[in-house]
Amino acid sequence: MPAVSPSFRRVRNWRQLDVEEFTADLVQTELIVSPPDDLVSGYECYESTLRALLDKHVPLQSKRVRTQASARWYDSECREVKRTTRRLERRYRRLRSTHPGLDDGLAPTDLCSTLTLPDKVPSRFGVRRSMLVRTALVICGVL
Repeated sequence: MPAVSPSFRRVRNWRQLDVEEFTADLVQTELIVSPPDDLVSGYECYESTLRALLDKHVPLQSKRVRTQASARWYDSECREVKRTTRRLERRYRRLRSTHPGLDDGLAPTDLCSTLTLPDKVPSRFGVRRSMLVRTALVICGVL
């Protein structure tokens, strides 16, 4: 598997925010004490005040984001099967409380015809072909 270079993301740890301290500092700022008169300076004051308060109470930290290259067997065909399955699952969840197909003009059999499965899905994909077929049949109302 090819090595992937590490990347970093700047994040704030929102769990360390003390709301009482933040509120106490906020009521003492220029934004609250003497708010600007016009819209542009009001926006700039709002932006700078909140950024300064956030930097004080929840400073930005660099966190390493671990990325990993996809396995060689996880190709475009596997990705498309997974995407199609997830799309059909979302459609099923959205429509199952009513008659399937009424919202988008598709009959249950049309839902099934939108699913195309490859002849061979590697077991390392995490989902075997039989599971994909079963999911499709459940979505189509056969099972």
